[in-house]
Amino acid sequence: MFFKKKKIKDVMNRNVKVCVRESTVRDAAYLMKQYNCASIPIVESKDTYRPVGCISEREVVQRVVARGMDPKVRLVSEFMQTPCPTVFENETLDSAYRKMEEQHYEKLFVTDWKGRVSGVLGKNEISEHLSDGRFARLMKSVLIPTVSHGQEAA
Repeated sequence: MFFKKKKIKDVMNRNVKVCVRESTVRDAAYLMKQYNCASIPIVESKDTYRPVGCISEREVVQRVVARGMDPKVRLVSEFMQTPCPTVFENETLDSAYRKMEEQHYEKLFVTDWKGRVSGVLGKNEISEHLSDGRFARLMKSVLIPTVSHGQEAA
């Protein structure tokens, strides 16, 4: 019952870094390395902080570096995923868990009542509040689609 009432804002990681559409892929990769995160939300501007997409390490490697493109000149807007997977900070952990499991997300970017990025909720933050069985189902839902779509592990 506790899990169904606990709010996302109570457990999310508020230390989220962002890029704007005009940022280079190298800028995003640098933030991922510096802050040890696998993806970065792309916001429409530093003033609004409204998410318009996100870019992951996978996009950087597979869609830019492996194709011989220069990450110092290519923009994140060319390679970002849209829409950005988000959840509202006043929603419950249970609703976030269901969204992560159904949509196969490892993390959700959290937005406040103004639609601004205010944090991130990943499997690390949510796992402390899940039973072993629910965590196993979440991990299975995240990992299985990767294999079924013909993507190979490195």
